[in-house]
Amino acid sequence: MTSENLTWDSLVEIIGSKAAIELAEQVGGIPLYIPKQARHGQKIVKMIGMAAAQTLSEQWGGNRIEVPMAKAARRADILTAVVEGRLNKIQAARMLGLSLRHVRALVNSRLDTRQGSLF
Repeated sequence: MTSENLTWDSLVEIIGSKAAIELAEQVGGIPLYIPKQARHGQKIVKMIGMAAAQTLSEQWGGNRIEVPMAKAARRADILTAVVEGRLNKIQAARMLGLSLRHVRALVNSRLDTRQGSLF
């Protein structure tokens, strides 16, 4: 068994942003054993669902991975998920540890196209 460090982008590519966010939310920054085969009742399946767990097992089964914390990337992914309708603002506020008002402001600033790019 080896221990592997994953980047945020590679984790998102393997299991998708929603599962990666959930995984980072629960075990970010600590090593996590990935079973060789995902089965119902396993910790990883309870955290991210069977499909994502199976995909992760295919890639990293039998290894420990250090789940990235990736706060800035995670925050951007959560806000993108709100904009795309995959999460609601209340869920995002809880996940980010922010007030609902702050999440609304962040989402609205992403939607506001009146301000042009500075670069």
